Amino acid sequence: MLDEHFFLKFAQFEERQRETERAKVIYQQALEQLPKGESDLLYEKYVTFQKQFGDKEGIEDTVLSKRVFVYEEELHGHPLNYDCWIDYIRLEESRGDIDKIRNVYERALANVPPVLEKRFWKR
Repeated sequence: MLDEHFFLKFAQFEERQRETERAKVIYQQALEQLPKGESDLLYEKYVTFQKQFGDKEGIEDTVLSKRVFVYEEELHGHPLNYDCWIDYIRLEESRGDIDKIRNVYERALANVPPVLEKRFWKR
């Protein structure tokens, strides 16, 4: 099975060959394929790569993607963290992708506390 180490070495090889577009594609494909918990180092290297070789739009997209990653990690462990849901929704609204916005809203609504008492709604 291909792991984080394999993709990292492959992308770094392409960087040394000055094949930055190929390296970028490798990073992106690896981040899509690998589980989030198994790609932290790869993501850090990709952010560094984007800062070094990316354009302004690519860097901004990488930073926003990092924030999405952080929100997803937090919500995976704490699905009733409503402040996190609200911040995540605001981030997606600022990005403007209707499908992603709708998806985050639907996921947030699926995590309503099982008890309707107000004290269970933390903010």
